[in-house]
Amino acid sequence: MITEADLKALLRQTVTSPAAAGAYLRDLDLPREAGWMALILAGVVSALLTGLSDLIVPAQPVTLESGETVAAPRMSPILWGLISTASAALLTVALWRVGAMMGGQGDFTLMLVLMAWLHVFTVVVQTLQVVTLLLLPVLATLLLIAGWVISLRAMAHFVSLAHGFDSLGRAAGVIAVSFVAISVALLLFLGATGIGATGGQP
Repeated sequence: MITEADLKALLRQTVTSPAAAGAYLRDLDLPREAGWMALILAGVVSALLTGLSDLIVPAQPVTLESGETVAAPRMSPILWGLISTASAALLTVALWRVGAMMGGQGDFTLMLVLMAWLHVFTVVVQTLQVVTLLLLPVLATLLLIAGWVISLRAMAHFVSLAHGFDSLGRAAGVIAVSFVAISVALLLFLGATGIGATGGQP
């Protein structure tokens, strides 16, 4: 059973030693259902935090060249939660399949557990960002950038571990190709469904 102390240690390891964090998660041998549950729960919390951020920092109106002022386009929290969860799931599948095509031996369940934890980690960073918006807004952007850098570094180590790669360079290649693949897929989906930046239908 994972205790609160274990979670705190895992958070620290994800920042300082992502390879060790990945090995710890691998040794837990969690079932696939646990990975999906964590992924979905992180998406729900991310949507709630997005809505809270919108309340703290409302979107500013945009002035067009014509002089007309319109509301700034902003994605709804519900849509953000759906896209965040779908993107995480698609990225997991892409990392698994692309890695396999590049000679990796990754197990899908392990990849899912690792990516689910990374999604939970980004939600923790997002929570800290919301708190920073309330207390010291100027640091919120820096925290966001730092979170992305740490997450990408951890992802490279997780992919390398899951596929048994002998270098982070191969893992970085898998990540780059996977990001391009899911970005194209999401753009095609949003274009086909007509979902705009505000989350509504035209």
